Amino acid sequence: AVPPLLRASWRQQLTAALVAPVGVWQYRALDADARARARAPAVMARLLGSGLLLAAHFGAWIWSIDHTTLAHSVLLVSANPIILALGRVVGRLPVHVAGELGGAMLGFGGAAVSMVGELA
Repeated sequence: AVPPLLRASWRQQLTAALVAPVGVWQYRALDADARARARAPAVMARLLGSGLLLAAHFGAWIWSIDHTTLAHSVLLVSANPIILALGRVVGRLPVHVAGELGGAMLGFGGAAVSMVGELA
């Protein structure tokens, strides 16, 4: 069996190969000052950190596919808006985007339908 991080890296490598030409084109279009800011150590550290977190995210997601159904795995990965909206309601914080709560409830309804279908 292929380890989850290795399988996740294949997806990221393919994606990087597809978007790299656009990134190079955008970088070349920057003026010298913007290029210098883009190469700043703080920016590089943030890029490295976000890359490591993305690797962990995809590794965990690929691992979860090995331990549950694809439908449940996708549900868990895409549940962030539901969790955030519910957290705002529970914390009595304002919901900033019109329809945010309705969209989260629609997502929760879809999740419920998915779970019922799996249980049957």
